[in-house]
Amino acid sequence: MPPAPSPLEAFRALLRVQLGEIRRHEPGTRIGEDPESLHKMRVAVRRSLALLRAGRNLAAGDATELADGLRRLGGELGAVRDLDVLLERLRGEAAELGDPDAGAAARLLEGLEREREAARASLLAALDNDGYRALLDRFEAHVDGLEPAEGGASLGDLVRRQAAKLRRAVRALPADPPDDELHAVRKLGKRTRYAAELAGKKRVVRHAKRLQDVLGSHQDAVVAEERLRSLAAAAPPDEAIVAGRLAERERARRAEARRRWSKVWRRLDRALR
Repeated sequence: MPPAPSPLEAFRALLRVQLGEIRRHEPGTRIGEDPESLHKMRVAVRRSLALLRAGRNLAAGDATELADGLRRLGGELGAVRDLDVLLERLRGEAAELGDPDAGAAARLLEGLEREREAARASLLAALDNDGYRALLDRFEAHVDGLEPAEGGASLGDLVRRQAAKLRRAVRALPADPPDDELHAVRKLGKRTRYAAELAGKKRVVRHAKRLQDVLGSHQDAVVAEERLRSLAAAAPPDEAIVAGRLAERERARRAEARRRWSKVWRRLDRALR
């Protein structure tokens, strides 16, 4: 039986997987026919960033330039992906309204569709830029050149460190947390999940993903309601009425996620002990 990989080898292997995923889904992202290609490319960029953050105590060297480049790429991908998610969500809701509100809803969403077209044009320009190819080359060189840090942490140490940050954030929440604080908890939960993936802690990964899903649903509802309010402010009366009806549904989703998240968190907390 082959020996288990060292923490640095496991770190290197997962980074290589993410780089491969970015490259694999780039063609589909460029074509734009299947939104999943863009989604998976964005996920790979996000996981790469989370792994670089989690592995700072495993590997020597400075990954700041690489992380900054990945963050910019993630921003371009995210601008399109967030609008894809929002439009799909609101189109589905609008279809259930029936006439004449469905027609008013379609007109209401035209502004978001134009915004999405502009975001996609910006993304394609970024992918065609020489800086994108340089970023992938830098990523590959960084992975190939990884060296262990002095007194490097174990994979278990990485999970415990992220778990401690997550617990502190949850314990600091008031009884009725502001939306942005729940969103911050979601991001810390995601980092904990990626550290657990690196360490092979499948039970933690499973429960962290559930927390991420619930708080992600909450954040999606918050963003959708905010955008609907913004659209309603500049819309004619029939479209503003539709925006209000759709916003009510988002408030209900937000309330349901708030009702569920603490129970999901307790299960993750137990898995982390």
